[in-house]
Amino acid sequence: MRRLETLIDNCREITGNNRYDSDSGRSQKVFVEYFNNAANSLAREIINAKSKFFVKEKIVTVVSGQSLYSWPNDIFLFNVDTMEWSTNGRDYFPLSKGIIKDRFNVTSGTAFSYIPRNDGFLLNPPQTSGYVRINYIKQPSRLEKRSGKITARTMAGQVLSALTIDSTEASFDPTYISRDNYISVVDKFGAQVAKRIVFTSVNSTTGVFTLSPITLDTGETVSVGDYVCVGLDSCNLPPYPTTCEDYLMLYVEYQSKYGDASKWSAEIKNNLAAVAGQIITSFGLMSDDITQIPITCTDFL
Repeated sequence: MRRLETLIDNCREITGNNRYDSDSGRSQKVFVEYFNNAANSLAREIINAKSKFFVKEKIVTVVSGQSLYSWPNDIFLFNVDTMEWSTNGRDYFPLSKGIIKDRFNVTSGTAFSYIPRNDGFLLNPPQTSGYVRINYIKQPSRLEKRSGKITARTMAGQVLSALTIDSTEASFDPTYISRDNYISVVDKFGAQVAKRIVFTSVNSTTGVFTLSPITLDTGETVSVGDYVCVGLDSCNLPPYPTTCEDYLMLYVEYQSKYGDASKWSAEIKNNLAAVAGQIITSFGLMSDDITQIPITCTDFL
C-alpha cells in the first residue's frame, strides 16, 4: 500500500481536483476525510465478515482482589475474540463469556469466566495473581497526512521529553496540528512508530512542541527524520494489503465527484459493492489451511 499523499494525488488527477489553495478547491484535509470514510467503510465490512485480520493480543497483569479491568484502549466496540487466564504467564486456560448473575465478588478458586461491561470486563471470580490474555479486534488507526518532519528530539530510554519539527519543510502545518492535543509519529514510509503523544502547543515559527515527558509504549520510538501526524492513533500508510487500494481510491473518487453515499446512484453503489465483495471474500479466508474443531473442555485429556 502506498502512502496517503500518493493516493490523494492520484485521486486528484483522476477527478480533476489538482488545483487548490487556501481559498479555493478541495483542500488536502478534505481528501484526508474522504480516505478515512473509505477506510472505515472497508474496516466495518472486514470486521462484520468475522475476519481475524485486525486481531491483536494484550497481556493484563492481575491485581490481587480486583474484579474490574479496563478494555485495551484501541479495541473496536469491545469486540473480544478470546480471553484466557494463567497463573504463571505460560499455561493459559480459556475463559467463558459470563453474565452478571454468575458474578463472584470475592476470590474463590480459579477464574472461569469474564463478564463484559461498558467500562471494562469483570474477571470472575477475582484472583490474587496471574495474567489475562486478551485477543481482540483492534480499531484500525486513523489515516492522516504528514504535518511536519522531526529535526530534533530528546529521549532517555522510552521517555520522550522534547520534540522539534522543521518549520520550513513543505508538510509543516501548525494550524492543523493545533486542532488536536495528540500526535502520532510515522517513519518515512508512513508506518506508525509511536502514538498517543500528548502536547500543549507547537510554535509556528520554530516548530518546537510544548509537552510534558511521556513514556512511550514498549517497541515505540521517535527518530530524527520521522514525521508527525495529528491524532492519538494515526498512520500515514493505510493498514491494508495493496489489493485494497482500488476500493479506497474508487470510494474517494465517487465521494469527490458525487458527494456523500446517500447521493450515489444504484450503479455506483453496485460497482463499489462488487469490488468490496471480492476483497471481503479473501479477508474471510485469511488462510487456506484447515481449521480443526477446537477442544474447549480438556477435563478428559
